[in-house]
Amino acid sequence: MLKRLRGWYLACLVAALALYAGGLALNVSTDDTTLGSGFVNWVKGLPSIGNGGNGGGPGNGGTGNNGGGGTGNNGNNGGGGTGNNGGGNNNGGTDNNGGTGNNGNNNGGTGNGGNNGGTGTTPGGTGTIGGGGPTGKGSTTPTTAPEDQMDADHGFRYGLLDESLQGHYDVMLESLRNKKDRFDIEGLTASNLDSVYQAVVLDHPELSWQSSSYTYYDNGDSVELLPSYVLATKKLKSLEKKIEAAADDALSGLASDASDYEKVKYCYEWIVNNTDYVHSKHDQTIRGVLMDHKAVCAGYSRTMQYLLAKVGVQCCYVSGKAVDGDLHAWNLLWIDGTPTYVDVTWGDPVTKNDDGSVSPGNELIYDYLGLTTKEMNREHIAWDPEKPMLPICKSPKYNYYRQSGLYMKTFDKGKLAALVQDAENRGETSVRFKVAGKKQQKAALDFVSSSEVYSCLPEGVSGMTYTDGGDIYTVGIDWQY
Repeated sequence: MLKRLRGWYLACLVAALALYAGGLALNVSTDDTTLGSGFVNWVKGLPSIGNGGNGGGPGNGGTGNNGGGGTGNNGNNGGGGTGNNGGGNNNGGTDNNGGTGNNGNNNGGTGNGGNNGGTGTTPGGTGTIGGGGPTGKGSTTPTTAPEDQMDADHGFRYGLLDESLQGHYDVMLESLRNKKDRFDIEGLTASNLDSVYQAVVLDHPELSWQSSSYTYYDNGDSVELLPSYVLATKKLKSLEKKIEAAADDALSGLASDASDYEKVKYCYEWIVNNTDYVHSKHDQTIRGVLMDHKAVCAGYSRTMQYLLAKVGVQCCYVSGKAVDGDLHAWNLLWIDGTPTYVDVTWGDPVTKNDDGSVSPGNELIYDYLGLTTKEMNREHIAWDPEKPMLPICKSPKYNYYRQSGLYMKTFDKGKLAALVQDAENRGETSVRFKVAGKKQQKAALDFVSSSEVYSCLPEGVSGMTYTDGGDIYTVGIDWQY
């Protein structure tokens, strides 16, 4: 009891001294993996706490093997739908990735289990300041979804702030871009500071050189903010130039007359093809992707947001979790004014090794390019505070498979044969297509897992495998000579 009283006395004494010095100084940590759940430290220097974690996602389904010559043993619905993905937590945690799909048997054949369970580290929901302190808890979140279009000059979360806070957003953004060590925001209260801060940071992934904490002084009619940067100001300017140069290089292959959809597809492909899903020092940021080529889902999603902003496509960062509970992040974007979802991380599946470690994959899949809200919600859950903010994405128009002529409302083996021939003409030995729902997906899987599938394949094929895309309703086949 005496120790508790001593601790309470010291805390009061330090607070009193801070107030006497002209303002209450508080240090807030918004952990890189959460950008929220920040706890106020009454005594500057105490360790800050942020809840973080690693997100997971479905793998690339399972695989069923068919014998050569059209008469071999065939896997029936092999490869079980979706691989379960383990998350770890940040702060030194490890990822336990990839479950195994259920195996099906038919005439003695066995479908291989699914692997490629992906994981990622993501920011959490909205952080607030308060929790026992005199600043209290601020609330600026609207309860209804915004207009379909986000504010192109600022960002998605700018439009979610109360109008009285949007001017403070502008002041903070300009000051952070200029890398000021400290600055006043007149009229901003401490209770609303973190809402504005997080809106700025989540709207602007280019501010990646900020650390996960900041200090502020509550002066009553204003707040003085002291950001914390990862490097000295001179080095920050050099880093910023290197990141911009890397981004320009990444976008150098994009056609000058590309449509919005082509820009989204290009950035999706570039990130997957140039990034390994690996935990690293900068895996939460655009630096991890553009310079180190190593990142997790936060880095993937922020880079998608950053690159699309540079080419004029509106895009925002969404955080939440996968249906298995692992924290995750993805993007909401607008193509020609139509909102749609993209998860670039899950377009880059990883492989689980026998020892439990994870190896970066070398495959690019398009299952998560251009999804509706209904499709996204089967495997993604946005944080509760964010759900009412997000517009309902109803149109499947910009789904990759529809845009590429790889969609079948009703499974048709004649259409599959034509897709296989088109792939052969391009020198490819695989096809992945999407159907309208579970019933049509089952029909497609029943066909590709039987010897009948060889009637659609080129002559001379010695064997084939197929993949089940799970709740996205895709099916893939690969053939060998």
